[in-house]
Amino acid sequence: MNARVRQTGTLHAAAAVQQQKLPVVGKIRPGIKVPTAKARGVPGVIDAYTAGLKAGATYDDIALAMKKINGCPAYPLTPKNSPYFRVHPSDFAPGQAEKIMELYATKRPGDSQPHLYSFPVVFPSDDIDIVFREQFEA
Repeated sequence: MNARVRQTGTLHAAAAVQQQKLPVVGKIRPGIKVPTAKARGVPGVIDAYTAGLKAGATYDDIALAMKKINGCPAYPLTPKNSPYFRVHPSDFAPGQAEKIMELYATKRPGDSQPHLYSFPVVFPSDDIDIVFREQFEA
């Protein structure tokens, strides 16, 4: 049986600093979203998808624009694996996404634009309990 135990009292006041969560500046996401086969069959959906990508819209905004087209399915986008990570400005503090792409994005043969294929990860502590305490989310 797993139970979450909360310790209180003056002895634990000093340890409270270590129990704080690490700050999150943004989210780097794996993969992309593409129109479903059913959505691709609807005239105008691909144009809305392409226009949304060029405008820098989020996938949620692109899906909303696609749903406004008659005949578009309720879920017009599906996740797709890609060899690069997605860094979108709406997932970060202002200017951080651009800085990450400026520093670490590379343009490989066949790419129309630079993509984030790898990036360094540095943790602010060697204590695994501080770094990984309740930080992973689904």
